[in-house]
Amino acid sequence: MSYDFNQTFTEGFTSTSTGSITLNRSSLRILHGELGPKINIGHHAIRPFVTLKGGFVNFRFGPAPATVGTFLSSVNGLRADSVNGVLYPSGGLQAHLGPIGMRLDIGDEIYFNPRNA
Repeated sequence: MSYDFNQTFTEGFTSTSTGSITLNRSSLRILHGELGPKINIGHHAIRPFVTLKGGFVNFRFGPAPATVGTFLSSVNGLRADSVNGVLYPSGGLQAHLGPIGMRLDIGDEIYFNPRNA
């Protein structure tokens, strides 16, 4: 599970009638939770692997500060909040040379939003 504490971005809107620009800050917090198997293919120095994970993602907008309390309220409010299902298929290569390891992972987190269907 991971929690993106605060993904703040600025949105700009231009009015065509008055020519004015309005800027607003959006405080977006994202809670991810995924679980699934990873299958190693081969036992060589460079090993390919595939993985398929499933789980949830929860998007929240709010002006609350990024604190541990905000994280705990996000986890506690999951059942009452809108939660989207997630599928994460991926694959790649991993290699180890003594204590040094390197992993190349290619995948995509796909979330399903039934409210826009």
